[in-house]
Amino acid sequence: MKSLKVNIVTPEKVAWEAEAVSVTLPGSDGYLGVWANHAPLVTGLVPGVIIIKLDDSGQTKLMACSGGFVEISRN
Repeated sequence: MKSLKVNIVTPEKVAWEAEAVSVTLPGSDGYLGVWANHAPLVTGLVPGVIIIKLDDSGQTKLMACSGGFVEISRN
């Protein structure tokens, strides 16, 4: 399965970065699923959980989100 690069950035620093197969984000209009080759997008985030699927075996990383924005571009 294709992967995409995920960067979690706070105002102070890059909190986490790695390759992943998908990311589920708490968007302002509901949860948003992102996979490789997703269309470019910028949207707001609301408080919730970011679910990062690291590989096809099901390994995931969970991160808390207090709000902000997501930019999706070029994988």
